Amino acid sequence: MKSGRRPGNTFIPKQFTDYYESPKKSSRLITNMLANVVEATNEELAEQTGLARSTVKNLTREMRHYKFIYVSGWRDTVGKGRAPVYSIGNTADAPRNNKKSKSVAIYAKVKSHAVKQQTAEQLLAERCIQIAALLIPTRTEEQRREVNRQYLNHISGGAYG
Repeated sequence: MKSGRRPGNTFIPKQFTDYYESPKKSSRLITNMLANVVEATNEELAEQTGLARSTVKNLTREMRHYKFIYVSGWRDTVGKGRAPVYSIGNTADAPRNNKKSKSVAIYAKVKSHAVKQQTAEQLLAERCIQIAALLIPTRTEEQRREVNRQYLNHISGGAYG
């Protein structure tokens, strides 16, 4: 018994209409549905044809690979996601609305508003911190030890002298 794929037994369509004569019943059902309904999601195709969702998804992926169908839009699903809506044709896919870009824009707007709401006292305090950072002298390790020794000698009453 031979195992594996045998050459010549695979169905490779040249046009969308080749799916009408496909040896697979599922391919014929989905092709008819897309031709009649104009646009549908994988869920709708599975519901209308009675096929498993995985079968529908694999066939729509194959049809998109051969550029027989395209994503014409997006529909919100029951959860938080969006499902692609497929149509017959070979045009560019519709862009998926990205909710993250909206949230980033809202965050930037809120942040700029918060910066404007800072009081004069907060701005003065920040400026004083910047000035203090510039005024602190930079010392070597030897100089820092000498300053620490003098301070300890001062607070202890001369024990470190």
